Amino acid sequence: MTRPRHLIINPDELRVLFNIPLILLSEKLEFYKSKDVVLLDRIIAKPFTSKFGNKNRDLDYLQEIETILLKDLCQKLNIIHDVQYGERYWSIIIRPWLNRCLIILFNRFYTIDEILRNYNIASVVLYHTEYCSITELDFSSFCLTCENSDFWNQIVYSKVIEFFNPSFTCKKENISKNATGAFLSRPYIGQSRKRKFNTKLKTLAGKILTHFSKEDDAVIINTYLPKKEEIKLQLFFRQLPQFYSTPEIKGKLSNKDLRKSILLKKDSCDDFESFVRHILPELIPICYLEEYKSLVYTSNILPWPSKPKFIFVSNMFDDNEVFKFWVANKILQGVPYFIGQHGSNYGTGYGTETCPEQVSCDKFITWGWTNGLTKNISAFNLKISGLRKRKEIHREGILLIERGIYQNTPYDAYHEFYSYVKNQFIFYDELSDLVKKKITVRLHLINSYYKYDNLPVQWMERFPYAKIDTGLNNIRKLTSDSKLVVHSYDSTGILETLALNIPTLAFWENGLDHLNRYSRPYYQMLVDAGIIHLSAESAANKVNEVYDDVEKWWTQKHIQYARVKFCEEYSRKSDQPAKDLKQIIFHELNYKQQYK
Repeated sequence: MTRPRHLIINPDELRVLFNIPLILLSEKLEFYKSKDVVLLDRIIAKPFTSKFGNKNRDLDYLQEIETILLKDLCQKLNIIHDVQYGERYWSIIIRPWLNRCLIILFNRFYTIDEILRNYNIASVVLYHTEYCSITELDFSSFCLTCENSDFWNQIVYSKVIEFFNPSFTCKKENISKNATGAFLSRPYIGQSRKRKFNTKLKTLAGKILTHFSKEDDAVIINTYLPKKEEIKLQLFFRQLPQFYSTPEIKGKLSNKDLRKSILLKKDSCDDFESFVRHILPELIPICYLEEYKSLVYTSNILPWPSKPKFIFVSNMFDDNEVFKFWVANKILQGVPYFIGQHGSNYGTGYGTETCPEQVSCDKFITWGWTNGLTKNISAFNLKISGLRKRKEIHREGILLIERGIYQNTPYDAYHEFYSYVKNQFIFYDELSDLVKKKITVRLHLINSYYKYDNLPVQWMERFPYAKIDTGLNNIRKLTSDSKLVVHSYDSTGILETLALNIPTLAFWENGLDHLNRYSRPYYQMLVDAGIIHLSAESAANKVNEVYDDVEKWWTQKHIQYARVKFCEEYSRKSDQPAKDLKQIIFHELNYKQQYK
């Protein structure tokens, strides 16, 4: 048996000296420690990586629970709001939140479970506050809070520990939410004068143009197409282009009695599902309970077409509550609902075929793949189609694109991210001196928001002469100005640069296990061609090898063959995206006669 330790779940505790050995909940807490803590006997708990020893099995398990809980929540919400809506209606509104909520709780629950089973815990400080303190306004604020609020996570970890009813000492402390602020907002990014002007102009145009819309106009909004192409698409449907927007929603305090009345049955549940059913009434966002009627009213008075021919969107279905309420109502009226792919992992990542947006829409417009499902409509990469071919100029720079850290995964995100960062340092170390002078390390913008990892400092301390971009500069311009783009994870950027025929390399260290059975052969083709590498050393060696003549390497027949075959399936390009998308929608809705 290991020696008794005090479990730290609150970073503020690291500012207090202890006379007992410590165990830190995660590597993240190391960034909060004072100099005195370095001298203490402390260890970091082994990171939680998987319940079943297989991440894909974890995803299957979460999907099973999500399906069951969705049915139960639909019944409860129908009773509470005195309505009789089907599962699809509620799925459009609450499933994005439920999906993310289960992933977060899965990680928090089994992190504590493994610590209690594998270590000798002598004591812990548990944190409490008024009931519903972990209730957020909407899905967006929920994500921001559970990913970035120590306050929220301390409460949840405390509730998990209480659920296990441990025999060791549990000291309880009250903390105030007011200290951290309710309803976190996204970090503000300053806008240039030009961008501010364009935003105001778009808002003004939207207010004017809405007076000229027809009640049966298609609602084409946030399609991910270049703006010019989105306007063309609306014109193809013989309607004036619109610039739709939704009002911000305002929250009120959660209703303690209402939430206590929500009892989710716990029969035949394992420990995790039992805990989820216990805590879920506290976590349901206010907009789905206390503010439900207000959201219904707000969505009903939007100055949008009342009987649209169809709805086409490529985001907003996730975190725009007013839009989701509006769409759910239109679905009841039989309005066709199209969603476009808006990034990577769709069609390739294991388990993504059951993501909320793919389940809730009538047709899912992909960037090429269908995976044999009739719901999936093969199209093209909406983001980059129609863009001009980049100019043939002399380029010397190399761009290394880094990912950010998000605490919204089933496994320990910080442990994996720190392993990832070490891998990036290995890659940079292996580069030749010449290449090191030419490379720009593009950090993810989120590293400028949240300072947990001090990543820019880590890079500069280790590589004082490295050229670091903190994520504020235009990524498309950086890509266009580089002779070679290196992606350090399986990202949307890979799909973009390959489709644009920009010399591309990619590397990561976890193989192809995250992929489904459809996509693995295509990724393996890129591995065999030397485009994707499964180690940092291999990728760096390839960069050193091809740097002097990137174009000669990139234009080889086997390289281009692998690129073309991959893009045909996962990132097609269209020279006339609006026209091609019109034909796809015409075909799906059989509108050809109407628009002749």
